[in-house]
Amino acid sequence: MKLTSPYSMKLNTSYSLLALALIAMSSTANAAATTEVNAGTINFEGKVVEAPCLVDLNDVTQRVDLPEVPTRQFYDADNATATLNRLARHSASFTLGVTDCPSNAVQEITFKFKGEADASNSRVLKNAARDGSGVGIAILEEDATTIIPVNSGTSSTMTIASGATKGEKTFYADYISTGSVITIGDVTATATFDVTFN
Repeated sequence: MKLTSPYSMKLNTSYSLLALALIAMSSTANAAATTEVNAGTINFEGKVVEAPCLVDLNDVTQRVDLPEVPTRQFYDADNATATLNRLARHSASFTLGVTDCPSNAVQEITFKFKGEADASNSRVLKNAARDGSGVGIAILEEDATTIIPVNSGTSSTMTIASGATKGEKTFYADYISTGSVITIGDVTATATFDVTFN
């Protein structure tokens, strides 16, 4: 029969307590090594406004596909140089609408479009594609002819009569020549819009 000495039991217990003490000291040392520093600043900004109407959620983000246009649309017959600032007359329409307007007042609403302007014609959007040079995108009024200058101009007024709670306005986008030579390729542009209520 194997006998166990009480001393050896104490010895084993002492080692266990010593091991726990060392682990605790190690944890304390690791905790003491943690350093916290002020590394930077983040500013959060926003705004709460009371707008008379809400922009229709279906119009907040849109894609407008223009039809393909031949380069000859920008040239006069037998002329090797394109006519500057000529609309291609290959436009595409889009609408912007508002909803939830108070029915007890008339609303006068205008739209402003913002984006990267063309270097040669600051009233129109720059073509962001790498190819397709010499053209930009013009945003037009409902007559598909009158240009609404980006970043500086506003649309004609849309009136929502008293008793009505929503309305929409039609715009057009069209190619416009911004250079004397038009090259084939993609044409892309992006615009944001602001709404002003009067």
